[in-house]
Amino acid sequence: MQDDFRLVLSTYYPIHFSITIILQVYLLFLLIRHTPVQMRGLRIFLLKTSLVEVTVAILIFLTQSRLIVSNNSVAILCYGPIKSFDSVTCHYSYCFLQFFALANALSIADTIYYKYHNVFRLSEKYAVKRLLVQFFISSTPALAIVTLSLTAQKDASKIALDIKTSHSEYEVPENVPIAGFSNMSDPHEILAVVIIALVAYGVPVFCLLSKNKIVEKLRRNREALSEHTTRLIRTFATGLTFQSLVPVVCYVPVITGLLLEFSEPYKKPLDLLEHYEGP
Repeated sequence: MQDDFRLVLSTYYPIHFSITIILQVYLLFLLIRHTPVQMRGLRIFLLKTSLVEVTVAILIFLTQSRLIVSNNSVAILCYGPIKSFDSVTCHYSYCFLQFFALANALSIADTIYYKYHNVFRLSEKYAVKRLLVQFFISSTPALAIVTLSLTAQKDASKIALDIKTSHSEYEVPENVPIAGFSNMSDPHEILAVVIIALVAYGVPVFCLLSKNKIVEKLRRNREALSEHTTRLIRTFATGLTFQSLVPVVCYVPVITGLLLEFSEPYKKPLDLLEHYEGP
C-alpha cells in the first residue's frame, strides 16, 4: 500500500507543480499588464497571493513530505529533490512550507477583507502605512508557526527509533532523511497545532461572512455602482470564498488525523493521510 501511494504521488507532484506554475505565471502577467489603474490597491493583494502560491508549489514539489505519527513524535520523510540534503534541511524546508501555506490562506482572507472595505472606493489610493499594517497583522499567525516549528524539539534519532518501535512494518528508504518533531507534548507543538487549526477553520468562515457582507452592501447601495460592476464584485467575492476553502482541504484532514492518531481509540496509522500534503 505504501509503495502504491508513492508511485501515484511520484507522478502527481511534477504534474501539480507544472500546472500551478504555468497558471500562476499567466495570472501574474494578467495582473501586471491588464489590471485597471483604479484597481492598483487590489492588485497588490492579488500579486501577493499569487507569489505566495508559487512559493508553496515549489516547496511542495521539493519536499514531497510524508508524516508518520509514532508514540509522541511526528516524523517528516521528504521524498522530493530535497532528500539529497540532510534531515536538518528537510526539517527547515517543511517548516517554511507550513509558513507559506498558512500565509497563502491568510493572504486570501486579506484580499477579501480589503474588498469588503473598498467596495465603493475602487479608485481610492490605498495608504502604504495601512497596507503594511494589514500585511503584518495577517502574517502574524504564519510567523508564529515557523518560529514555533523551528524552535521545537527535533531529535532525529528518537524519531527514527519511534518509527521502528511503533511501525515495525515500515521500511524507510536509506536515501530518505528522517526529520520531524520528537515531542508533540511540547507546548511549542501544541500551540502550533492550535494555530493551524484556527486558520484552517477560521479563514473560510471569515471569507464567507465577508462575502455575505459585501453582497449586503451591494444590495443596500445598488445605485452606487453599475449593474456590470456589481456583478463583477459578486463574482470576485464568490471566487475568493471558494479559494478560501483550500485550507479546509489542505489542513483539516491532516490536523484531524493527527489528533485522532494521538487519541486512544485510534492507533492504526491512516495511510492516505500520511502521504497527504494537501496541495
